[in-house]
Amino acid sequence: MKVILSFTLLFIFCFSVNVSLAQEHFFPQLEINKVLSKAHYNASPHKPNKASNSNKTQDAFQCIKKMEQLKKTNWSKLIATDASRAIDTLYVGAGIDDTLIITGTYNHQGPIFVFNQGVLIIHNASVVNEGDIYVFGNGQLICDSSNLTFPQQYFYQRSFVAVQNALVYFKDVNFNYSGLQHNLVVGDSANMAMEHVHQNDWTTAGMYGGGSLYVDGMNLGGEYILTDSSTSVFKHVDTLLLWHKFPQNAVIDHSFPQGDTVYNYYFSNVIPNIAGVDYVNFTDSCHTVWWGIMPVNGSDVTLQNSNIRVAGPWFQYGDSLSVSGIENNTFYPNTLIPLVDRTLNMLNTYVQTWSFYVFDSSYVAIDNCTLGEVGTQQTANVVAQDILLDGSGGYFWATDTSFTYALNSTCYSTVRSERNGIFLLAYSDMPFAGPTATVSSLVISAQNTTAIDPIAYDGALAWNQKIESLNNVHVDAMVPIVGSAWIQQGPNGSWMDFQSHSLHYQIQGNSNWTAIVVDSALAVSDDTLAFWNTIGLQVGDYLLKQTVKNNLGDSIESFVSVQLLPSVVNIQDAYNIKSSSLFPNPTMNNSNLSFELLDAAVYKSYITDLTGKHVLDICSSQMFKPGKNNININVNGLSQGMYFLTLEGKAQSLRLKLLVGGK
Repeated sequence: MKVILSFTLLFIFCFSVNVSLAQEHFFPQLEINKVLSKAHYNASPHKPNKASNSNKTQDAFQCIKKMEQLKKTNWSKLIATDASRAIDTLYVGAGIDDTLIITGTYNHQGPIFVFNQGVLIIHNASVVNEGDIYVFGNGQLICDSSNLTFPQQYFYQRSFVAVQNALVYFKDVNFNYSGLQHNLVVGDSANMAMEHVHQNDWTTAGMYGGGSLYVDGMNLGGEYILTDSSTSVFKHVDTLLLWHKFPQNAVIDHSFPQGDTVYNYYFSNVIPNIAGVDYVNFTDSCHTVWWGIMPVNGSDVTLQNSNIRVAGPWFQYGDSLSVSGIENNTFYPNTLIPLVDRTLNMLNTYVQTWSFYVFDSSYVAIDNCTLGEVGTQQTANVVAQDILLDGSGGYFWATDTSFTYALNSTCYSTVRSERNGIFLLAYSDMPFAGPTATVSSLVISAQNTTAIDPIAYDGALAWNQKIESLNNVHVDAMVPIVGSAWIQQGPNGSWMDFQSHSLHYQIQGNSNWTAIVVDSALAVSDDTLAFWNTIGLQVGDYLLKQTVKNNLGDSIESFVSVQLLPSVVNIQDAYNIKSSSLFPNPTMNNSNLSFELLDAAVYKSYITDLTGKHVLDICSSQMFKPGKNNININVNGLSQGMYFLTLEGKAQSLRLKLLVGGK
């Protein structure tokens, strides 16, 4: 049976093919070490100076990059390539007049392709699909009175794509994406209509080519990127962010409607003072509507009397620029935004969130800014220093084969690498999360403070190296250096693995490095990396260097400053503590601290382990007489190892090594 459906639709773009062309991985070791070395000497993470105001998470760049990937996809080749994957791929359209009707309960693991005039009908069904859906090549998908669930391990893992004259219609449908953001793409000349749709999660959608989308009745609209010659209509939609892209040669002088309820809004190049824009949008009877702009370098844009939820400049065509001093939550009375590659003038306009999107081979240096989202794709490069990503919209990431370096910064939102991208986060703070890597990318965490360790998904890699803070470090001691040194692969394996780690030190101002541990093959996670022997070292400022190597011969170096203080081991105050001894030492049960005082004084005594943690209190604020005194120490509750016994007074202290033997 061949189904033909006639109606007027508008189609929008969502996600891109989750298929990466095989690329040789390039590891920029020299550049990474150069950046890390330079960043160490200014390692003071950017702290928030304005309160974050986050209603929803907007991650437009995720969808932008998917649109760019889809434009380059050879769909015929994709089907031929995936034909051998029929065990987990559903094909509708492989034969003439191919139609599949799904009713009742249906579970599927893998992608679904509807193509070659194939028709997929979902009616009164409950569908769970662990994969993406692609409708293309005159394929049709008609779905009504159904529940569609797409399980996700991480946000934007799943996508729905309609391109190449595809026809898609949803009515009385409930979408569930595991409580996580997902992508929708409508491109080429595809048409999509949605009536009375309920969404449980945030949609990031993109429209390109001549795609059209019609939505009438939706509880949670999400965000939609309007580009090219697309057409979109939104009626009776709640919570809607409309991104207006202003291309390179666009000349815009525009005012967006005030208030969060919009009636009869129309945008196209037939409106006065709108030139260089080909898309059309009509929005009517919609509530909680936000406005977003995407001005491309070379555009000339003036906004008047507007409240902008997100301003997301694009950097394209090999653009090279330094940006500083741009802050979220800023009112511009009459301001030319400091982006010298374009004209962006704001009159009586407020911007809640700024986001930067960097394409092709463009390079952007970002310094001292408060932003919502930053993303790179293709071979673009971003170096961000002293910035705050405040969580007000989106996240921070690198995809394709791009490189992103974030230094001395604070990220309240997600940091992530994707596809074959590389993301280096160093000397920075992530108070609520940790960096992640997906597909076959690499995320590097060097000397950061994060809520959780880096995570690698799919066939990606997470690289972690860190020396924990060293406090009260003294000469003439064995100092434990605690931290992490590891490289972890995703569950599908990957192209790199951990080989070894090393630690060296130097007194600052000296060019020579002295080894603490060299090429240890033991990966360490939040544990002792090595013991630093400071016996005989001079007091002063030192530099510790941590080096982690992979199995390909690459290495990354990070640095930590530490101050060595005067020794307190067996150093007695000449004015009161005349002598001391600790016997027996080592001991298995009891030891006796004997000391002689010149004057009566109050002391407390306690035992700490090598990390400085209190493990046993001996006495608290006790008055000791002049002359000889004794304290009995019971070590039965301590494990075998080395400890420090401290006798601490108001103006003097005594610290002795105590060795506890095996039980």
